[in-house]
Amino acid sequence: MELEYAFFARFVEQAIDGTLTIVGADMGRIAVDRFPIVMPSLFVVVKLRPPMQDVLRIKFRIDGPEGIGEVLNSGDWQEAIARKEESGASEGGRVVLGLPPFSITVAGTYQVCVVIEDGATAKLLLKVVEAKGDGS
Repeated sequence: MELEYAFFARFVEQAIDGTLTIVGADMGRIAVDRFPIVMPSLFVVVKLRPPMQDVLRIKFRIDGPEGIGEVLNSGDWQEAIARKEESGASEGGRVVLGLPPFSITVAGTYQVCVVIEDGATAKLLLKVVEAKGDGS
């Protein structure tokens, strides 16, 4: 299995035909007006090139900026059903991972790492910046 793409989205809904409805795709930066906050909704979409297994074993980890360390860890391997090739979506296997809410305590770069057993690893960076007021 090879990684074709991976990206963040605010919301992802999978249709019965295998296609996706995506809101806020390809985000990589968020502005925060106060710390700490809880990131309430974040999805990771990972697309793999065929051939694919029907069931994938995955785990993920979120690491904070230097000095923060690990923010979230899925723990043991979890099973995910890869989208079937005969669906209406484009060829290849895809996994949509809805991350649980996690705390963002400081500005900086957070790294989300999704590992697929016997396969690819997707590493995504989420840059968190402090929102600047308009001065009024």
